[in-house]
Amino acid sequence: MVPDQVLTTSVPVHGDDDPLMTPGEVARLLRVDPVTLGRWARSGAIASVALPGGHRRYRRSVVAAILATAGTDPR
Repeated sequence: MVPDQVLTTSVPVHGDDDPLMTPGEVARLLRVDPVTLGRWARSGAIASVALPGGHRRYRRSVVAAILATAGTDPR
């Protein structure tokens, strides 16, 4: 699980080479419930991309940075 810290990181400008991940994929990697992930996104603790339909996606580089900070291998 991610430590009790703010999950924001400074991430370089994103291009098309930084794929988006679904909440389910990110939640599995961070070992949290998708509802918790959504709560973090709404509070600004983790950066997300809002799609026109209201769904959220997360940039792979942001998730990798969080995992690196938490000391977890992002496989």
